[in-house]
Amino acid sequence: MAAHWIRFKGTHFPVRREETVIGRSAYCSIVLSNELASRQHCALKAAPEGLVLTDLGSRNGTYVNGERVDGSRLLAAGDLIKVGTDLLEVLDADVPTRKAATQTSRVPTDENEVYEDGTTRTNVDLLEFIEGLSNAAGSFPADPTATAIEHSLASLLKRHTDQGEPIGKSQSTRILAVIERVDSWFPQGERRAWAERMREQIREVGGV
Repeated sequence: MAAHWIRFKGTHFPVRREETVIGRSAYCSIVLSNELASRQHCALKAAPEGLVLTDLGSRNGTYVNGERVDGSRLLAAGDLIKVGTDLLEVLDADVPTRKAATQTSRVPTDENEVYEDGTTRTNVDLLEFIEGLSNAAGSFPADPTATAIEHSLASLLKRHTDQGEPIGKSQSTRILAVIERVDSWFPQGERRAWAERMREQIREVGGV
């Protein structure tokens, strides 16, 4: 049976016949660090009809493309799985990759930590993750998603500052688009001050 692939924070995980459990427990195949995830939150399994996602009775639910999963759901390439503040992407079966991880690999939670296969999470990976959160946020509660984006953007800008690396024009345009989207979720202006602070930080890092 062909292997399916899940991309999470720059690392690709294969999913075959055995169940791939996602959650906060150290015994999960894909370990998450966000507090909204249950210890054993959901599971993936390759079935004859394709890749199947099952919610394992999680407290905060599992979402696919903004819709809460009730029981099990058949996935397709390009689907976005949201578990708490984490986002995972379904890839085509048997996609060749240089970032393949073993089933027992734990995804590092430290932005500067090196993966077991020798790769590191780049600024580009983090920006793609942030954009994925904002793009998939249509049916999600705006405030938790906005908070996750806020923390991730702060981490991205800190890394640029620590590395002494200016933000390029293309990257700053993408970041500003995310900021505008988050700001638009709050018509009463609850995130307006945050948006202005973020724009000022981007200017300080050299992005605009």
